[in-house]
Amino acid sequence: MFNPWMAFLPNFLSNSVPNFMPQIHFPFSGAVNQNIAPEMDWFFSTIPSAAGNGPLEKKIFEQHSYGTQLDKLSEAVLAIAEHVKAESLDEVQTLLKLSIEIDQLKELAAEDLQKNLMQSIDSMKQSNPELLKQVLTKHI
Repeated sequence: MFNPWMAFLPNFLSNSVPNFMPQIHFPFSGAVNQNIAPEMDWFFSTIPSAAGNGPLEKKIFEQHSYGTQLDKLSEAVLAIAEHVKAESLDEVQTLLKLSIEIDQLKELAAEDLQKNLMQSIDSMKQSNPELLKQVLTKHI
């Protein structure tokens, strides 16, 4: 049989001063405290200590992303490959194709950005021309 006074017993026993007004929170009630900030440190905490230094990797990544690092390495390898018989190296040809594909993706992204920017400018021109003038004078 259910005894309603049992809900008070754990709070009564756990405190040195009896608590006759315990806080009971039912689902979807009471104070909710939740951190909704994105947690971005998960990647660096997964680097094993034997494989590298997680905090150092994070500092390097903040200044030079992996994409930037790979881009510089690809440029260096392709520059060296120009002086070697590149036709005989399949890996160099693969890297060259990959580099071309990446450049094409970057161009498409820039075109999309330009298209979205022009749409935003046109929209702002119609809705608030004064704000558009302020934005253009500030950024141009």
